[in-house]
Amino acid sequence: MEESNNPKYLTISEVNSIIHDIFINIPLFRKIYLKGEISNYKGANRAGHIYFTLKDEESSISAVIFKYDTFHIKEEFKNGDEVLVCGEISIYKTNGTYQVIIHEMSLYGIGNYLINREKLKKKLLEAGYFNEDHKLKTPNFPMNIAVITGENSAAIRDFRFNLYRRWPIGNYKFYTCLVQGEQAPKSIIEALTKAANDNPDVILLGRGGGASDDLTAFDNEELVKFIYNLKIPLISAIGHEINSTFTDYVSDKHASTPTGACEMAVPNYEEVLNDLNQLKENILTKVETKIQDLELKINKLQSLKVFKDINTIYDLKFNSIEKLSLSINSSLNQKLDNKLNYIVTFKQSLDYLINKKIISIENLLSIYERTIELSNPHNILSKGYSIIYNKDNKVVNNENDVNIDEDIKILLNKGNITATVKEINTNE
Repeated sequence: MEESNNPKYLTISEVNSIIHDIFINIPLFRKIYLKGEISNYKGANRAGHIYFTLKDEESSISAVIFKYDTFHIKEEFKNGDEVLVCGEISIYKTNGTYQVIIHEMSLYGIGNYLINREKLKKKLLEAGYFNEDHKLKTPNFPMNIAVITGENSAAIRDFRFNLYRRWPIGNYKFYTCLVQGEQAPKSIIEALTKAANDNPDVILLGRGGGASDDLTAFDNEELVKFIYNLKIPLISAIGHEINSTFTDYVSDKHASTPTGACEMAVPNYEEVLNDLNQLKENILTKVETKIQDLELKINKLQSLKVFKDINTIYDLKFNSIEKLSLSINSSLNQKLDNKLNYIVTFKQSLDYLINKKIISIENLLSIYERTIELSNPHNILSKGYSIIYNKDNKVVNNENDVNIDEDIKILLNKGNITATVKEINTNE
């Protein structure tokens, strides 16, 4: 920059003062009449001044009614009211913004925007677009999360920070779009379409709040219908509590801020980890308790006499079988003509007793399968007994079961013998 021309450098304050003087010297700005719609109206502040915005379909201007002029205004005003004002245009030298200082203000009529908004809200409500029973349930542990918001906005920074902080294991994909202006509804629908095609577990739609007139894109009828027909849960975070939009009403859940939406969408990783560790400890405790109970039962069973002296019990049972066998043979040697009825009755009783004894033995021996082999009939044969079969391979119980010169088979403990009957003696 050349110094030869010796330019005069002005301070910012000097520039703002010059502009202020220009405003003062223009007669039109000294007393101006305006018609517009009120927005961002919050009533008087602590100092008694009222700050708000006047707007029409294309533009807006900041407005202020200082405390000394509020005494002349009798009506109650609200956002959406169309008003007639008389005041002056001035610049606020501190930050260089200009505003209309209103001395008088009266109602012209209710703002067309609010009228149309209420009509649309009633229409959508009656059509069922805001019904709770249509809303989808958001997943408890989503892994694929889509985020739709303005590019390079404070909201996208809030989403990134809170989602990664709370649920670092999630997969996040961000879709940017316009969040205000006439083209915003179309842009939002396009971003929602892209996100839905990627089939995430949940979609977050948000912006960083703003004045009520900045949120009109989210009152769009087509946008509401598109969200209603989504098959993926959607959480909205359009503005603050005082600025609910139709998008908030139709969404499956809605929060006042992006941070609140993140808290609804994903769990806290540290809390989930703590819960899992606690669950693990509970399971281990229950398993250890169960093992201890089983060990006590095993020790108790092992202390029983039946497990300590099992061989003695087996010997007693097999001796009983041997005695029964001897008793059977002795009974069969009695005279048939005198003892037939007795034998039949005795055999029936004996069969019942044997079955009962065998069942008792089998139940006891089921614990130790290996020892079942001890009940093999060959063990009886090893004591010197044998079994005789006639030519029909039937057991010979008396002299009537064989004939002279008939071949018989004698089953021994080891092997068998084939013999021929030469003599039959009858015991009288």
